[in-house]
Parts: sequence; structure tokens; C-alpha cells
Amino acid sequence: MHNLGNIILPGWAIGTGHYSALSGHPEICDFGFFSERFSGLPPLFDSEMENMCGSPCIITAHSLGSILAFGIISDLHNAKALIVYSGFAKFAKADDNPYGQTVETIQDMKKQLMLNPSGLLKSFHRNMSFPSKYELTVPETLNVPALSAGLDILINCDFRSKLAEIKIPVLIIHGAQDRIVNVEMADELAGNIRFSRLHVFKNAGHAVPFTHSNESKIITEKFLTDYDIH
Repeated sequence: MHNLGNIILPGWAIGTGHYSALSGHPEICDFGFFSERFSGLPPLFDSEMENMCGSPCIITAHSLGSILAFGIISDLHNAKALIVYSGFAKFAKADDNPYGQTVETIQDMKKQLMLNPSGLLKSFHRNMSFPSKYELTVPETLNVPALSAGLDILINCDFRSKLAEIKIPVLIIHGAQDRIVNVEMADELAGNIRFSRLHVFKNAGHAVPFTHSNESKIITEKFLTDYDIH
């Protein structure tokens, strides 16, 4: 077992409480999706991460959290390993990113967010949970500006050029039936990060850190042991 701190970067529109099972006492970066305060998304994100990673730690990132992690990980000198669930360095589809979601799809989500935020999140959570029956509830308090800022990141950010700069070990965990992030995007990450290892769960989707938390813990501990991270 490792004794390092664990900082978790959540996915879009997912309550922080769902991530507590990933490690004993994680420090979770709250993007404010379900609170009245605005989020810690850029430009506040970088400074918040530097403060959170003030001592040796492991970064665990899910979906939206992964692209933010790839953007800053090389500057976090206390980060000893990165664990990525349903990850990507660019989300929006483009000629050189054929497996991403179209910009039009994400823009439609922004429109739905303004009209019926609860309905949008329920639909997103259903797609996310497939093929399992894992349930995510939509809280009463929704921070629409923070959720919209998260979608803007998915449209605009591209950190693929930073992958070659990563010098720490990266474990990539993905679900083969992910409806949000195509599994080919995990293959691309593994092919562009020097010290990477990819594990794909055949019967998992975008909620893989929750539906396969126990299996993921075993894989993660072996990964950390193999790289002598403790």
C-alpha cells in the first residue's frame, strides 16, 4: 500500500461524494457543479492544484478531470503518478481527432443546460452509467455557470501536445462500452505517454471508477508497486 496523498479531479456533472470509494481519504477538487459558489475551473484551477499538490501525491482524474490533469501535470513536481479514468487530452471531434464528440453535440448540451439543467444531467447520467445500473442522483442545487464552463473546456481545450512532456507513470483505465469517451481515445493516450499502462474493462462504461472500484484498486496498487511508488 502506498502512503502518498491522493488528489481527485472529478468528471463533469458528477458529485464529489461518488469518488470517496477510490481511496481511503482523498482530497477532492470541487469544481462547484452542485454548490452556489463558482467553480475552481480556469483561471483558478492551476493555483488551486499547486496548493493541493504541496507534498508528494498521486493524482486521480476522471473524464473532464483528465484533460485538466494533462494540462498541468508536468508542472506539478510533487505528483508521482497519474491515474486516469475515461480520459482524453482533447474531447471535441476534429479532422485529427475522429473519435471525439462533435462540437455541435456539446453546444446542444449547453443550450439544454440553460433550458432544463436537471433533465440534461439525468440523460447524461444514464448514458454515463451504461451498461451498468449505477445510479447518480441530480442534487437540488445546480451551478449552471460552472457546468457551462466545464462544457467550454470540452469544446476548446487540446492538451495532446503536452502528453510527450509527462515524465511520471500514468495508468489509464477505460470501459470498452463507454458512450461518452470512445475507447480508441484511451489507446491514443497510451500511445503518446511514455510511461503508461492501459487497462480496459470489457463490461464497463463511463462510470467505470464507480462500477469497477474494487477491481481498479487492485490494478492501481499493482501499477504503483511496479513503479516503486509508495
